[in-house]
Amino acid sequence: MAADGNSGRTRRHIVSAVLIAGLALATAGCGLLVVGGAAAGGAGAAIYYHGKLEKTVDANVKECYRATHKAFKELEMPLNAGEVDYATGSVESNYADGTKVWVDLEQQAEDRTTITVRVGYLGDKQRAMTILEHIEKHLDT
Repeated sequence: MAADGNSGRTRRHIVSAVLIAGLALATAGCGLLVVGGAAAGGAGAAIYYHGKLEKTVDANVKECYRATHKAFKELEMPLNAGEVDYATGSVESNYADGTKVWVDLEQQAEDRTTITVRVGYLGDKQRAMTILEHIEKHLDT
């Protein structure tokens, strides 16, 4: 009978630990979020994690770099810095309110690139999603 009492307590401790961990992730704002499914020019779902939105698309780095420039122009955002080579690229911008934006590009294969969008130092999921949607739109044009 003592074994059953210990088993019940152990189970409650495990459940409590899982609930506390879940609450900590929810309130810390650094949890993992899978956003949407395959979109235009996309190879799968976008993932939002630690303030960054990331998605791998079916395009090379230079195509993604050009699409990022077009997206920022369409969103009326300045191009503060940018560079690209055969395997990586990066673009920096900001919103009118001064919030900084970083887009990093990393080629995974000849025609597959991971796009990472970060808005602000802590991340802004909605703004990052908007930028990624505009980049993907320009991959088809």
